Amino acid sequence: MSVATQSLEEGMLNIASQSLEEYGVIAEQWGKEHRVLEECWKCEDWLTTGLETLEVITAVDAVLQKGAEQGKFDLTHDIQDAVLGLYELWLKPSSLAEERIASLHENGQTPSNGGEFREAVSRIEALVDERKKRREKIRSVDQSMLQRLAKVRRPAVEWFNDDED
Repeated sequence: MSVATQSLEEGMLNIASQSLEEYGVIAEQWGKEHRVLEECWKCEDWLTTGLETLEVITAVDAVLQKGAEQGKFDLTHDIQDAVLGLYELWLKPSSLAEERIASLHENGQTPSNGGEFREAVSRIEALVDERKKRREKIRSVDQSMLQRLAKVRRPAVEWFNDDED
């Protein structure tokens, strides 16, 4: 075998080896990108489920609020607390969702509904805070009224009892 032929064969083997190496790197990179993209799709599905669940909760809340405004029924503290509890339960996995969105973003993917989800979380956090403040205000007023009634009732009971003597 001539030196030229041997050099040609070695050159071709080097080219083939480099191509094979590039092919492996590309396949590995494609696999990683595919896994990240698949994770992004799963996250989008999860966020969609969360947003659809929130639509149901807000629809129930709206029906209850409207019914109470129209005088069809009383929106008791228990019902208000139950609705507030639904919103609070909905918010619980939001920190995990935020972590997943951030992780995907770091890997070059962003769920298409991530912004909408974040806006919904902010809106519901504000709603929950506002309703909790309102509930505490109502409870303090209720407590204050009970204390006043107790003060008024006590002299009346004493006066009534004095007449019996």
